Amino acid sequence: MVTGFVNQPHLRSNRDLLGEVLAIGGIEHIDVAAAYVTTSGARDLLETMANAMGGQWQTVTKRWLIAFDYCRTEPSYDRNWCMRMS
Repeated sequence: MVTGFVNQPHLRSNRDLLGEVLAIGGIEHIDVAAAYVTTSGARDLLETMANAMGGQWQTVTKRWLIAFDYCRTEPSYDRNWCMRMS
């Protein structure tokens, strides 16, 4: 198991850490749980994950859980786009 940490505020972001861990390889599946989703945040996350994993991104099993969020998720968030990208 690979672990890491991010101290905020700092120049290193959670996205940076995620990319570093995924780039190591050996990922069998990805589970993502989010309290709410924005279109820009989803794009940034998917881009980071796909770039870090290279060719493995298309074949790894992914599960997404988006919480009931009292209307914080952007109404324009395109779930179909997210599924196509993953």
